[in-house]
Amino acid sequence: MGFDVYGQNAATEKGEYFRNNCWSWRPLAQYVLSVCADIITDRDAVHWNYNDGHLVSENEAIAIADRLDFLSKSGDTREFAEKYKAEQDSIPDEVCELCNGTGKREDMEVENGCNGCNGTGMKEPMSKWYPFNEENVKEFAEFCRESGGFEIW
Repeated sequence: MGFDVYGQNAATEKGEYFRNNCWSWRPLAQYVLSVCADIITDRDAVHWNYNDGHLVSENEAIAIADRLDFLSKSGDTREFAEKYKAEQDSIPDEVCELCNGTGKREDMEVENGCNGCNGTGMKEPMSKWYPFNEENVKEFAEFCRESGGFEIW
């Protein structure tokens, strides 16, 4: 599953379509919502978390692009990405729930080592599956600027 974002009146090919899988979209959307809280209303912000065809006007899209470009040029987006990665890297692995940390499963589905943790007894928590990077923000800003407004599906 992912988020497909379609330009409404694209000025260029880059404004026609933007896509992120669900793992990449969530941190991008949260970043945009936090830095554009004066542009995107609370009522509209809720829709950024769903594939419900929410429409963002051309004026809003350009304002979002302007803000994201400014933050990228100032280094704020890079700094945010570095802090985000450091926080992600600091999250410890967790005990595998499939084998209760033993590294072995003794059930009907799997014999021998655990396929959830590759036999280590520990696994990466889901919270580490959500990447954030400056390049994705830049691509989204360019899409916003060229989209003529967009729908989030």
